[in-house]
Amino acid sequence: MGVLAALAAVALSAAAPAWAGQWIQVSCVNPNGTVAPSEGWSGSGSEAGAGSNNSTLCAPGSPMSAYLSSASTDPVGAYEVLQYDPPDGSTLRGGTIQVGLSADGDGPSASSVAAVYEPRFAYDGSDVFFQCANGQAPCSGGAAPDDFSGQLNLPADRGGDLFLGASCGGSGGGTCTTATGGAYSEVQVYSADLFLSNGAAPGGTGFSGSAVQGPITGTGHLVFTASDPSGPGVYQVTAAIDGHVVYSATPNTNSGECTPVGSSDGVLMFDWQQPCPVTEVDDVPVPTAGLPDGPHQLVVTVVDAAGNSSSVFDQAIISSNPQVTPKPRSPSAVHAQFVISWHWLGATTVIRRISVRHLPRQATVRVSCSGRRCPRLRPTREGARKIKRLFSALRGKRFHPKEMLHLTVTQRGHRAERIALRIRNNKVPSVRSLTR
Repeated sequence: MGVLAALAAVALSAAAPAWAGQWIQVSCVNPNGTVAPSEGWSGSGSEAGAGSNNSTLCAPGSPMSAYLSSASTDPVGAYEVLQYDPPDGSTLRGGTIQVGLSADGDGPSASSVAAVYEPRFAYDGSDVFFQCANGQAPCSGGAAPDDFSGQLNLPADRGGDLFLGASCGGSGGGTCTTATGGAYSEVQVYSADLFLSNGAAPGGTGFSGSAVQGPITGTGHLVFTASDPSGPGVYQVTAAIDGHVVYSATPNTNSGECTPVGSSDGVLMFDWQQPCPVTEVDDVPVPTAGLPDGPHQLVVTVVDAAGNSSSVFDQAIISSNPQVTPKPRSPSAVHAQFVISWHWLGATTVIRRISVRHLPRQATVRVSCSGRRCPRLRPTREGARKIKRLFSALRGKRFHPKEMLHLTVTQRGHRAERIALRIRNNKVPSVRSLTR
């Protein structure tokens, strides 16, 4: 019984701190008080007599339990135990459990024990970190010398499995024969928040879609398979263009299992051992409207439920969203339309390309700029047959915010078409037709 006395003094260890690659599995009670499953828990027993049992069923106010019944005598070494086995690929690093422990039995050369073990179910100083033992020092915070009810912090970084055992301890040949209640010993788990670490790196394969097939007009798409075969599953896919996030979503909530039930210090909490899908095909929208035409860097990142992240796609894409000027409403006016691609250099708006649709062969196009720092425009007027020379001269011209670029199309026998483009800071210019 000397070992019992030594183990009774085992102190509570602090819960493991949060770090990257960590997640929390919740058992029995969610942070909002709703029912959580007890996945990962199992029960077993050995040499226990009639009436002894274990159960992993639990709900708020109804704990899972294992008890050594006093309905019959039990030899030293008899036990009923609850065991938590972390999911494959994840390691138990700490956490908290709400428990009830009682050890009310004894007998010749025997004493009941209710103890918590990690990483093994072995009665020694390396595995037992908290216990109640009949006839020994009181349990920490217990209402009675051999009872405890409250929260326990799991030791940090022991790994292995977590066990709560109700047993009959003592010398060989001893027997638990008497108890003040209906059980020699009992353990109960009301709830558990178990910190798990997982270093698996998610990945992505099979990239296809319009985003990788050529210039993107409007919203393109990048289709690929996200995967996390050794981790808790694909939780989030994020896409950024030139460092600005344009998409962030959970591609598959897995019927709600991949939806966090809470968080602790930024670590996400889930109810299930494989909360998110191991693989998931995602269709990532790539919006380019409003971007300057030309190359942009698209980075797609996959994050798993433990917070591990990988940049699975980092390539240049080409946006092509030229601005098309409106046609005038007047049926007697010229109805040419200019197609202009823009990009930005600092605070200036630059013409990348310009072309025209429906320009009559007899028409003339005139360009002008109003504003204090307008660029010099030469030539300022050109007929339809030499319009490419005018457009070539306009490429690369820089305009400043609030300046106005005017395009006027004239043709004998028609009302002139007048178009005004107001330059804006890092935005496609606003455009309106001045022809009524």
